[in-house]
Amino acid sequence: MSLTVQKLLSNAIKSDIIRQESISGIPINVIPPTGKLGPCTDILLVFIGEADSFELRVLEAIKHCGVLCRGKTRYVIFYALKWDDVMWKKHEQSFKMINAVVVLKPFGRPTTRIL
Repeated sequence: MSLTVQKLLSNAIKSDIIRQESISGIPINVIPPTGKLGPCTDILLVFIGEADSFELRVLEAIKHCGVLCRGKTRYVIFYALKWDDVMWKKHEQSFKMINAVVVLKPFGRPTTRIL
């Protein structure tokens, strides 16, 4: 069974990972957006499903942190069903330049800080 981003988001909402654009009451931004765009926050949560383009999601996160919310978003959490190490290495420097703390939360596995 293929897990789409919508299913990942739905599971995250049902299991209280995110609620009302927040984690434990702390405001967050979400890619892909789950509703109307809100103000920039310290935390960006990026969902990557099986059918998603890994590179597109990473580029959306870079745009969010480096352009749309420059100087505001300090933490990026990738909640991922799949991970591409080669593509990550290609774009890792962008996150270093933004000075973001990056965390990988693979679906069903422990969280790991990757930058």
